[in-house]
Amino acid sequence: MPSQELRKIRGKEISLIFQDPMTSLNPVLKIGCQLIETILAHEDCSKKEAGDNSISLFGRVALPNLEKIMKRYSFQLSGGMK
Repeated sequence: MPSQELRKIRGKEISLIFQDPMTSLNPVLKIGCQLIETILAHEDCSKKEAGDNSISLFGRVALPNLEKIMKRYSFQLSGGMK
């Protein structure tokens, strides 16, 4: 299957959750940037909409100080937050 077709189903119908979050998080990019990038890769939306969606996703898992978390790097979060 061509990669463009695969991209349409990855994240919606097929996903993978790593045991160690540090294997999928880039330590030189802020968490918000990484989440927004992922949303943009799988959704047809603007960067602003992706940012709003990412804050909503963090809210669904009851993380405190969502705006601060978005501006942090992965090594600045606890294991459970990652």
